[in-house]
Amino acid sequence: MYIDMRLRFLGEIRRQDLIHRFGIQTAAATRDLALYRSEMSENLIYVSQTKSYVRSDRYVPLYDSVTAQDALSWLSPGTGESGLLDPEIRIPIDRPELPGRPSVEVIEIITLAIKRRGVVEVLYMSPFVQSCNRIIVPHALADIQGLYLVRAFDQTARDFANLRLASIKTVTLQPTGSQPFEHPDRDSLWQMRLKLQLRPHPNNVEHPRYMERQNGSPDGIWQVELRAPLVDDWLDRLGVDTTKNHRLRGQQYVWWLRDDPRANLTSQPIPRPSSK
Repeated sequence: MYIDMRLRFLGEIRRQDLIHRFGIQTAAATRDLALYRSEMSENLIYVSQTKSYVRSDRYVPLYDSVTAQDALSWLSPGTGESGLLDPEIRIPIDRPELPGRPSVEVIEIITLAIKRRGVVEVLYMSPFVQSCNRIIVPHALADIQGLYLVRAFDQTARDFANLRLASIKTVTLQPTGSQPFEHPDRDSLWQMRLKLQLRPHPNNVEHPRYMERQNGSPDGIWQVELRAPLVDDWLDRLGVDTTKNHRLRGQQYVWWLRDDPRANLTSQPIPRPSSK
């Protein structure tokens, strides 16, 4: 991946780059380059003057699942991210800090609980609800444009809910185990996916053809499929006008949700444990 990313985004790779980045011997670096060449021979051309391989015009990515976010994280990682490139050759990317970043200590315990199907007690402090201690069974994480959520069964409310990771101030792993009705396979809403159809806002967008090119749809409709519990936060984060008569005004509303699938959304009752 290092070889492929160097070629893709920086245009060249040298044997010395591998030696310096991974602390390997010359023979090992030579073998790695030979292996890459055997699989993707048309991706690179050897330049004897500089003793380097440069990207060819026929380059095709070896890893087609790399996203723009992956690339930016590898090229110039932020706090807590591991970059693929050496610090001295990273691409400078300014990332102003935003409020509401979750602490790494909270993520540590939450992820442990997810893997173990464990129970945690959290101190939840939010501008939207009164601060309180909550007992939850987390089962998934979500990132909605920097809004980090944990999907969990809330034992106090006795239902599944989304919690903002940044609002969790303390977290403690509990010795008690979780119950089957608290596990993700009982979270009927999480298993449900909703299909959204977003259109350029009829009043706020002057050039709808730009929107067509942006989402690749010839009719200008952007079709998105999301897990049902994430739809509200995703629409809010994106600034989508969800009113029936597209009455919201402003440049922040460039998309309009014409038919809202949430209108008929109902969750299945959660089986309760027997009192016996």
